[in-house]
Amino acid sequence: SQQVTKNVLITGATGLLGRQVLQAFSSQPQWVVRGLGHSRATGDIVKCDLLDTEQLTEIFDDFDPEIVVHCAGDRSERAEKDEGWAMRVHCEAATNVAGLCGKSGALLVCVSTSEVFDGAQPAYGEDALPKPVSVFGKSKLA
Repeated sequence: SQQVTKNVLITGATGLLGRQVLQAFSSQPQWVVRGLGHSRATGDIVKCDLLDTEQLTEIFDDFDPEIVVHCAGDRSERAEKDEGWAMRVHCEAATNVAGLCGKSGALLVCVSTSEVFDGAQPAYGEDALPKPVSVFGKSKLA
């Protein structure tokens, strides 16, 4: 019998988490995987600015993902010092990805960070109340 495959798009595929997610999906034959990256995109990773809706739409139209795992984020010094940039790169980018998932019918898995909490009582459950203390954490929560 022939193996049925599904297309999986992974944003932030050059980041710490994104690399692991990409590797996990790539090691299984039922997934056809495409990774997106921005500043460190090389090799098979497609360079993509998630704030560029035209470019992102072209990628969705070309690859037609059934699942999108959104791991992208900016941990740079700029994202901590420039709250406007942090909000744009985390909120607007996630909105762009979510909008295209909605239009295409792709399942969206959004991955966040423990930095949406204050660190006072780690091992947070799903019902834990967020309390970010950094610009990064605040922008990921937004």
